[in-house]
Amino acid sequence: MYRITTATGESFLTEKANYIRVHKNGVYLLTDANHAEGVAYHGTPYLFKDGAMCCEVDGGNVIEETQGYLDVLLTGEG
Repeated sequence: MYRITTATGESFLTEKANYIRVHKNGVYLLTDANHAEGVAYHGTPYLFKDGAMCCEVDGGNVIEETQGYLDVLLTGEG
């Protein structure tokens, strides 16, 4: 699982990172992680030079953390 964080602080989780690079004519192309200049999420490009980040995260830990927040919200116990 990957967490994409934008320069404005938005955070997205995805199973597969869609790495992109900018072609010389300005079009975004899919590429591998070694040549990436950014990532695309739901068709929106987020460039690393603008402050976006993409890192691999443990999906199990994310689910446990989310479940903990839900338990507090639903039961009031933590």
